[in-house]
Amino acid sequence: MALGALAQNPNLRISIVGMGMKYFAPYKFRSQVIVEFSRPYRIPENLVEAYKVKATKREACSTLLKQIEQKMREVNLTAPSYAV
Repeated sequence: MALGALAQNPNLRISIVGMGMKYFAPYKFRSQVIVEFSRPYRIPENLVEAYKVKATKREACSTLLKQIEQKMREVNLTAPSYAV
């Protein structure tokens, strides 16, 4: 959606912010939680330009999703088990 919006109106200022939630007791209702946010991420112009071209639209979306995934991994903690 962000690529489509920027392709139609390049003057928009869209930032993507990753969010991670860490529960102290995820199996327990209303347990304590920490919410952590990444720094705002601006979509690069080259991805917007690639999105405008039909032949590279899918590639631009894939690249953006990989970048968003990396930003989310920076603020998410994944443990093998909650028993640890």
